[in-house]
Amino acid sequence: MTYDAAALQIVNISLSCDDGAGCDYLRIASAGIPVLRTMLGADMDAYGHLVFVLPSALECPWNVAAVSPGNVAWYRPNGSGILNTGTVMQGLLSTCPSAPELLRLGWATPLAVLNGSNLPEDGAYKSYRLPATYLTGDGVVLRIVPDWLGSAYTR
Repeated sequence: MTYDAAALQIVNISLSCDDGAGCDYLRIASAGIPVLRTMLGADMDAYGHLVFVLPSALECPWNVAAVSPGNVAWYRPNGSGILNTGTVMQGLLSTCPSAPELLRLGWATPLAVLNGSNLPEDGAYKSYRLPATYLTGDGVVLRIVPDWLGSAYTR
């Protein structure tokens, strides 16, 4: 995933804390979007997404918040928030990619690759412990390659 840096615009805005919005991201947007519209005017409509990076002093219980469907995301300014590519993608997509989606994006690795030669036989089983994808991208999915399909399998 890449971003066109020339298409990004960073704008610093100050919002009053008097309204008690705190970590209420919808109230932050309600206060922030009119300020942005005043600063950017009609140019604001050219942007597909709005991203609010909150002050570090604001201790929110989340690293990213987004409404789905939507084009606005709110991030904390730390390694688990705006500085984490996976978190940024989650906010922009308004969803968290599943383990198979992370694998396909190249952001995760399989714990094991199973095929016709190493799948347990009928009636047998083997257990695997997969970590949570929010903790790591390493070993978060089992990949099954159906090599018994021969040339019919093309992925």
